Amino acid sequence: MLIIALPHSANATTGYAHVHSDGHAVLRSATGAAATLSAHAGEVVAVVPHSRLAWLRVQLPPASHGPRLPSVLHGLLEDRLLDDPQQLHIVLYPQAAGVARTGGETLVAVCDKQWLRDALAPLQAAGLTIQRIAPELSPSNGPVLHVMGEPEASQSVLCHARGVTLLPPNTAQWRAFAELNQDDLQIQAEPAMVARVQRTLQHQPTLQSAAQRWVQSSQSAWDLAQGEWAQGRTQRTQRQLQAAWQTFLHAPAWKPVRWG
Repeated sequence: MLIIALPHSANATTGYAHVHSDGHAVLRSATGAAATLSAHAGEVVAVVPHSRLAWLRVQLPPASHGPRLPSVLHGLLEDRLLDDPQQLHIVLYPQAAGVARTGGETLVAVCDKQWLRDALAPLQAAGLTIQRIAPELSPSNGPVLHVMGEPEASQSVLCHARGVTLLPPNTAQWRAFAELNQDDLQIQAEPAMVARVQRTLQHQPTLQSAAQRWVQSSQSAWDLAQGEWAQGRTQRTQRQLQAAWQTFLHAPAWKPVRWG
């Protein structure tokens, strides 16, 4: 599996940070131009940076499913977005098909279509077929705090059931976020930020590099490869079989079966 982290700026000149993985661990990681990435790396997953995604809750009316869904979403979000919904890529929560049919509240992910086109264009020009597009960070039932970067330029992002929130740099303001006080809070920090997290939050974080975060992102239930980026049923079936085979080969839960 080849996991490619899309840059925040689509015209970034530093190339694409990428990870070769078995779907569970980092095999190797590097940064390089699109033309240097292998077109024969198995499944190719693009990861959208958290800074390029917005997460919104919407109340769907009954019978919103099927061809009506895009127009319903555009109508619901029109007054809540700065840009024209037609210019945005809007993806419904993966398990929300029933909600669209019966009506109810659900989450949507939103990003700029033109940015996504520009970010993927060099990869497609290099012969890479992007099979999945996953968010770097996505909502989670239990709160997860991600502390990323270097002490001089760090970001702290809170994932929770209602969305994904970029926290203010001043940690004194974090008291306003109730999720940070929950007993089930998980904290994941990049290596350069571990000491600061321990000192500031009095909590031992789990060490997670950027490459490890991207591997985790590749397993997200959210797949943004929809609309103009969707693939046909054959490609999706092939991808699911490939993912199942990789899980059997490498997942710890299958180790006894492999030994047998």
